[in-house]
Amino acid sequence: QHPKLFKNVADHIVALNSLGTFNPQELSNIVWAYATVDESHSKLFEKVADHINALGNLQSFKPQYLSIIVRAYAAAGESQPKLFRKVADHIVMLDNFGEFIPQAHSNTAGACTTANEYNEYDGDGDEWMEFYDVEEKSQPKLFEKVADDVITKQDESNSQVIANCLWAYATNGQI
Repeated sequence: QHPKLFKNVADHIVALNSLGTFNPQELSNIVWAYATVDESHSKLFEKVADHINALGNLQSFKPQYLSIIVRAYAAAGESQPKLFRKVADHIVMLDNFGEFIPQAHSNTAGACTTANEYNEYDGDGDEWMEFYDVEEKSQPKLFEKVADDVITKQDESNSQVIANCLWAYATNGQI
C-alpha cells in the first residue's frame, strides 16, 4: 500500500480552490478509492460533498456515479446528510430510471441504510435523522421509487443484487 500517496493527493485536492475541473466519474472514483483502501481523510470527503452540494443539479452525474459516491461515503463512515439528501432528491425527481441498472439501486439503498446505521451510533446525527425519519423527506420517496423499478427489473438482477436490496429495505424498515 501507499498511504503517503493517498495522503498527499487528498491534501492537494483539499487545498484546491475548486473541484470544477473534476468530472462526475473522477469524483466518484476518488471517494471510492479512499473508501476501499480504508484511508481516512475526512477533509477530502467534506470537500467533495461540499462541491456536489453546491452544484445546481446532478444531471451530469450518471446513476452509477451517484450510487458509487453514496456507497463510498457510507463505507468510509462519512456523515454527509446534505449530500445524501441531494442525491435522493435527484433520484426521486427522475422521470424514469432508464440508466439505472439494478446494481446502482442496490448500492444506493445499501448506502443509505449503512450510513443510517453509522449515524445512529455517532450521536452526531440530528440533521441526518431528520432526513431519515420525516415522511416528507426524500428517503421514504427514494425507497418507494427504487422498489418500483427493482420490481420491473428483477429479471435483470442477479441474486446478490436482490439480496442486498431486500437487506437494505428490511434493515431500514421499508416493508
